[in-house]
Amino acid sequence: MSDALIVGGMPVAPVGTPISEIRARLAVLPGFERYAGQVDATLALLEKCREWLPDDTGPALCLGAIAHTDSIYQAAASYSPSLLADEVRLASGCDGVTDIQAITAFAMACSLHALCELGKCLQGVVPDEIAALDLYRTHLDGIVECVSSAGAWLPPDECEACIELGELAGEASKQVGHKAWGCWGEIERRRQSGEAQRDQAIRMKALELIHSGTRFHNLNSKLRAWQERETGKALSKPAMGAILQRLGLSISPDPVNQRKK
Repeated sequence: MSDALIVGGMPVAPVGTPISEIRARLAVLPGFERYAGQVDATLALLEKCREWLPDDTGPALCLGAIAHTDSIYQAAASYSPSLLADEVRLASGCDGVTDIQAITAFAMACSLHALCELGKCLQGVVPDEIAALDLYRTHLDGIVECVSSAGAWLPPDECEACIELGELAGEASKQVGHKAWGCWGEIERRRQSGEAQRDQAIRMKALELIHSGTRFHNLNSKLRAWQERETGKALSKPAMGAILQRLGLSISPDPVNQRKK
């Protein structure tokens, strides 16, 4: 089993990679500004989970929970949240960990799966942004549904930690729900106005230019010149820049490939 997940095209160790480093890696991706709030909310969950994870068995515990998140969730949601810790121990093979350690490992697994879905949006490679946001919410809702209840039998400080994780996940899920509705409204408005077809043509031409070696900071001017040749009229520089930002093509995530055409 791999000791790292790929988030936004970059490896992230569930326990070993510092939270600040994860954020710095994601901050260079073209769609980061659009989703900075969601990134920070998810990283806050990861940080809270790490406070309870043991140094020796933490990595194996988390990787087991990550690999079997769906089956762990199904058992806890279908039967009883009281089974959550036992299911995590069984999935990870870490029999000696405490209930709070197992429960927070599950919360971390859900958070990392959510972050992986968000990473697709940050890269601008996801074909259906709303579907990715729905999956992001699904993973966080697993924390809301199971973790707070699973902590009900624990000592007061551990129970409080589980409740806090559920509240943080619930707020992040709610906020991304608002964003998904905003995306849907934007898509529908652009479809009705004809902007969606125009933006798709811009996206295809932009990718063609990038693949042929155009620098990201030269995209705007080259696209406007192409658009004027094709239609007789080009968007203004700020308008084209706004489209590139929305498409996640305004900043290069890989400086090595930024060769001037």
